[in-house]
Amino acid sequence: VIDGRLDDAIRYRFPLDAPPERFTLDRPDLIDRLRELVRLFGVSAVHLHQICRWPVSAWRTLVELGVPYVATFQDFYLACPNVNLFDVETDRPCCLAPEPADPRGCLERTFRTFGQTPPADPEAYLLRHRAEMAQLLEHAERVFFPAVATRDIAARFQAADPERWMVIPHGY
Repeated sequence: VIDGRLDDAIRYRFPLDAPPERFTLDRPDLIDRLRELVRLFGVSAVHLHQICRWPVSAWRTLVELGVPYVATFQDFYLACPNVNLFDVETDRPCCLAPEPADPRGCLERTFRTFGQTPPADPEAYLLRHRAEMAQLLEHAERVFFPAVATRDIAARFQAADPERWMVIPHGY
């Protein structure tokens, strides 16, 4: 919208091969759209606030394009696709339990809950998810958490960087 004139609005379409899924490690068509958005709108910095439905590997494209980014995590997506770390079917902790009773089943149920086909090897998927998140965190200019407890739980799964990890309560 230019000068408040809705009748002269420029509309863009960004076609995708399929609708985005909630959990994705990599998806070339979404990465291509990200490159297109950065180029088209001259994006010079990014705040990753909720990356569900975006490929976890999208950080690589930002680094490749020289676009600095910060990230906010208000849940535990950096540890597991199951953002609250509770098994949706058993209502028991999964990743937070001293010894998860059924980590494979927990991830399979989480994927099914959101209408996705579970990965063939849930444990390998989880390891790759965490590895991508570790790289995302390493390349972020800053990482924000809304609470000390959120940051501390995240640090159980990822290497904390006290220089770049900051707690900023909601509303500030």
